[in-house]
Amino acid sequence: MAADYLAWTADISSTKWREPYVRRGVDEICDTLVIKNTIPNVSGVLLRKPDLAGIEDQLSTLRNAGDWLVYAHVLERGDIAYFPAALNFHRRHRGSLTIGKGGLNLMQEILQVQQRIKARHSISPDIERNRIAQLQVIYEHLQLDADGPESYQDHEALRRLPSTTTG
Repeated sequence: MAADYLAWTADISSTKWREPYVRRGVDEICDTLVIKNTIPNVSGVLLRKPDLAGIEDQLSTLRNAGDWLVYAHVLERGDIAYFPAALNFHRRHRGSLTIGKGGLNLMQEILQVQQRIKARHSISPDIERNRIAQLQVIYEHLQLDADGPESYQDHEALRRLPSTTTG
């Protein structure tokens, strides 16, 4: 078990989460949170009670990615400050990412959050390429390629969601 999440974020940046930073929330959304949830430990987050107006319906359907949706929603209205020292600890279980049908549900939720971000923000072509590459990595990690198509883009249940590729 890792002491931090640097391995999880390394494919976005090998240096960003090693130093403290403060930046506009929209910038964080457009180059980071559109790719993956880089705030995986909600117990390490401090924020005022958020106004969830506009996302309540979508939030009520997300079992795994609801926190990610809230982060993106909150960061549209403010800044993010990151401090790299571990100020709390929690256990991560090996089976915390569900495989099988639960994995398909998780993949659908990931795409839903990303699509909401893409609909609301301009994403650079380089970030979009990274997002698509990471979707494939997650698809394979969830072993959805074992019983389905090799590419997430060819999976019938994922294609039914609009805009799952570039666009």
